[in-house]
Amino acid sequence: MENTTVLPSALLNEKSMYIKINLEKVEKIGKMIELLNKRKEIINNEQVGLPDFESNERKILLLKTDYELAKHHKNSIDIKKEIDGYIEKATDVITEMDTRWDEIIAKAKKEGVHKKDIRDILKSMDDVDIEDNIDVKINYYLHLKSMVLNQKTPEFKKV
Repeated sequence: MENTTVLPSALLNEKSMYIKINLEKVEKIGKMIELLNKRKEIINNEQVGLPDFESNERKILLLKTDYELAKHHKNSIDIKKEIDGYIEKATDVITEMDTRWDEIIAKAKKEGVHKKDIRDILKSMDDVDIEDNIDVKINYYLHLKSMVLNQKTPEFKKV
């Protein structure tokens, strides 16, 4: 029989709104970098015979463009690092969640009879398609797990 288990990283790439949104940001930053480089190319190619004022303005624009490029490169790198860190943490949670989801939900339902906060969280899960957005499912899992196992509330919120 074929193993059809989906790897956590593939699941995240497919169903994480957080990752999708941030990859779109990286893509837009990449387009901006491309346009800024094109601006530099245009400015540098047409410098011959310009009056001093125009030549000076172009030099200023080149410096501003270099500053913008550096800022966009840094933002892109930072977002990619953040995505990588999220994938690493979320992969660990998904791996655990695959084996403990039913257990945690069962305990939450049992305790939800007497604890309104747990009952409210379980009820709010009915309003969300947790199978379609893995980020939300991870947060529900971590929150319920911390409540039913009396652990510190997790700080893993990337939705």
